[in-house]
Amino acid sequence: MNERQFADRIGNIDDRLVEGARYRRRSRGGGLRRFLAAAVVAALMAASFTVGALAFSREVPIEQETIELPGIGLTLILPDSWRGRYGVEMNEDGSVCGVYVKMVHEADEAVGYLFWVGQAYDEPMTPAELEERSAIPCRYLFSTANATYSINYASDVEYDPGDPEETQEYLQLWREKEQIRFLVDGVLSD
Repeated sequence: MNERQFADRIGNIDDRLVEGARYRRRSRGGGLRRFLAAAVVAALMAASFTVGALAFSREVPIEQETIELPGIGLTLILPDSWRGRYGVEMNEDGSVCGVYVKMVHEADEAVGYLFWVGQAYDEPMTPAELEERSAIPCRYLFSTANATYSINYASDVEYDPGDPEETQEYLQLWREKEQIRFLVDGVLSD
């Protein structure tokens, strides 16, 4: 039995009441579903914006230890524990730098180096090609149309093994070198 048949049997029911009942039945429950759907969409949008902001962040927090090489558009983001414990020697145009352990280097300026950053070769290379050709331990950073850039690690003893304090200081920074992150022209890479 539909609404019209029911109304005819009972009699004397206004058509507006029948239409109102029909409308309420159709719209009941939809408000809660629409609200939940809107809440889910809003939560997904907020999460995606947050992930996007973190993934494509172009700024380094001010308190972070950094070394900028403006000559090649590279910024090194160092571990927080390095604060005040390292030194940097940079060339005039800011395209190459050497990073050393301050305590070791101040005792003897010929030692204490952890690594050097800059152009490795005058041609573009893949990471595998760099690893195959390089005579020293290195880490591929990036290539341009006419050059390959890398971080070249010290391959000999750069501290006095007879001095336990120097040894500990150097080895601690040496172990943390893999935590260095890089910004290449404002884009974060690991």
